[in-house]
This record gives sequence, structure tokens and C-alpha cells, in this order.
Amino acid sequence: MSPPPKFYYITVATHPHPNLTILNQVVESKSEKLHTLGLDIGQEIGQDRPGYRRFGVKLYKVCEFIRNPELANDDILLFSDAYDVFYSGDSATILQRFAAMNHPIIFGSEKYCYPDNFKADLYPPHSSPFRFLNSGLYIGRVGALRECMKEYHCDSNIEHEVDDQRWWTDKFLSRPDLIGLDYTNELFLNCLWVDPSDLVLNENTGQVTAFGNRTPQLIHGNGPSKDLLEPMLHYARRKFTS
Repeated sequence: MSPPPKFYYITVATHPHPNLTILNQVVESKSEKLHTLGLDIGQEIGQDRPGYRRFGVKLYKVCEFIRNPELANDDILLFSDAYDVFYSGDSATILQRFAAMNHPIIFGSEKYCYPDNFKADLYPPHSSPFRFLNSGLYIGRVGALRECMKEYHCDSNIEHEVDDQRWWTDKFLSRPDLIGLDYTNELFLNCLWVDPSDLVLNENTGQVTAFGNRTPQLIHGNGPSKDLLEPMLHYARRKFTS
């Protein structure tokens, strides 16, 4: 009998950050582990440069991780950004909800088609306002991720002009058999254009409820929505800082 799939939660961070420290503390408080990749690089993700922002390092590090032969194709990889994410849930709930979805890879979705707004018409129609892929939160079987990234040049050249969200958007549009979107925030909530009043933090459990009845497991303050994370980060600072 083959062993049960292993679960890995990873992020990519090229420098320490207080919000990454909080993310680690929250994960560890649930007896779980966050694997942080990229601290050996010494270059900042998102640092503005002419024509690119070094987001390609996220692709490179994920590609490097999943090509480790010790990982089985059935293993499950959860990815989140490092500096603007609050971990509201737990791995048991995440795995249960992921198993009920009908794709081997699920990405969080958002309300804005970024970075190429002209691709909005290429997306399948859906009644949810969260129609568009966001690459800051996703989960998938290692084998499916390997299939998606089999032609990606996994090397240390992280200076090239690659936007990870553009890369994953194009992969979603070409491989709908492998990649689905979390339209109803079962797992992920990307907060751009979300009203702060739509989020309620339970300070007894650390769970965030969105829109009255949704309990996303990870909250991402993407783009200019980072301020929406502040009540959650403040809660975690009080809980974990003496």
C-alpha cells in the first residue's frame, strides 16, 4: 500500500519581514509548518525595476521545490505569498475542502484581471465577482504542478522579465483541465475591492468570516488592500508577542 500524500505549505521570501514572522507564528500555533524558500537569494521580491519586478523568483523557487524527487505526485502543495497573508484556517479544513473541488490545482481568485486586463474576455463566464486568477494563493497536487511547469526553465536567473501572475494566468487559460479557481472563497480570499465591513475576525479562534457566511482559510491583502489585514495582524501581534 502506498503511503498517504504528504502536505507542504510553502512561501517564497527573499528577506525577513515582521509579517512573515507573524505568519510563521500563526502556522506554528496550529502545530503546522511553513517552509520558507528564497531567504538565501538576498534580492527583494517586488522591487520595482524598469520592465519587471522580480516576481519570477516565486516561479523559480516553486519549480525547484516540486522537482525534488522525494516528493510524490500525489503530495499536496499549498502556496501563499509571504508578506501580506493571514492564515485564518488549518490544514485539515484546507485538505478537506480541496478534496471536494474538481481540479488538481486550485488558485485563489480576485475581482480584477491583472496584469493584463485585456485577457478578461478570455476567462470563462461566472456569476461570482471573483472571476480572475490571483497567483498569491494556490494549492495543488505535485504531479499536476509538475505537468504545468515541465517546460519552465528552472534555473537561478531570477532577473528576467517574468510576472508570476501573468505566467499562471496563461497556464490557466491553456490548461483548464488542470487548474480551477476558488470562486466562492472556500479556501482563499484576495481582498482587492473587498469592503472592510465584509470581514469579521473571531478573536477567540482567529478565523475570519467573509460576507456573512464564508470562512476562507487564507486571507491575502493583494495590491492596495493590504490595510484590510491590519486588524488580523494586530490580533496576532497581541496573541504571540509578550
